[in-house]
Amino acid sequence: MNRLHYFNITYLCDSDCLFCAANVGLIHTENYTMTAESFSKALQEEDTKASDRIMISGGEPTLSPYFWEILDECERRKCCIDLTTNGHFFSLEKNIKLLSNYSSVVVRIPVFGIEEYHDYLTGKKGNFEKTIKALDSFCSLVASQKMTVNVKFLLCKATIKSNQEAYDYLFDRYGNNFEYTLSPILISQKVRINESILLSRYSDLICQSQDFINIENLNCDIIPLCLLPHSKLNSFLRKKRIVFEKAYSDAELQHSDMDNYWCDKCARCRLNKYCDRFLPSYINYYGDDEISPFI
Repeated sequence: MNRLHYFNITYLCDSDCLFCAANVGLIHTENYTMTAESFSKALQEEDTKASDRIMISGGEPTLSPYFWEILDECERRKCCIDLTTNGHFFSLEKNIKLLSNYSSVVVRIPVFGIEEYHDYLTGKKGNFEKTIKALDSFCSLVASQKMTVNVKFLLCKATIKSNQEAYDYLFDRYGNNFEYTLSPILISQKVRINESILLSRYSDLICQSQDFINIENLNCDIIPLCLLPHSKLNSFLRKKRIVFEKAYSDAELQHSDMDNYWCDKCARCRLNKYCDRFLPSYINYYGDDEISPFI
């Protein structure tokens, strides 16, 4: 089985997002940046194979002083580099050119709204402009089939309206050159601090976002199948899915924090092998009454 390796290589960040899953701003970021040596050792211990995918995130991973060395190690092992970044680093064309030298790269860039609203949610003025500048440059690389770029939208209370606005803006600008994905918020300590702005039950959020969710080229990730509208569920099931075994390497997160929730209800569901299910942090906050297995 292919393996999916998760690495938060640094907690350094140049944003201050209200919904930071890594709690940046609440932890001592200077105490955790993974060295290239420790990254290489972790891959060796996990017996990484050429068919594996390496998820690199943070914080903002491009701020790591070992960023390029870490990508070099992925390339040496012939693994796919799956990079989540705010894109600011790649607003400089020279950095995009360096990234294009790697043989297999997926870049995931979140957009939470347009202009001032994106800046508000990410905590820094000018963030939207930097992200769009990076996406403009990535668009030309995607057209030449150098890499895959996935624009990420966030399912939360604060983005119910802004997701549609952002998608319309981006699709008008880039069309199908990029992939587009909606993922639910992770209930971190920082999210709990801002819960009145951010948190509602998935079922309520999905009900309010049905027109957006039903956009044909919008993918849904980590959203339990029993909560999806039927049209989106049918579309999801028609797609070929690759199952990965997951491995986590992080100073703060443990398997119990990230492994998808599993219960008797899920076990009875005939779609359980296709479903990403709920995250434990969500169940701990809201309980499990939303789980509606397909029997």
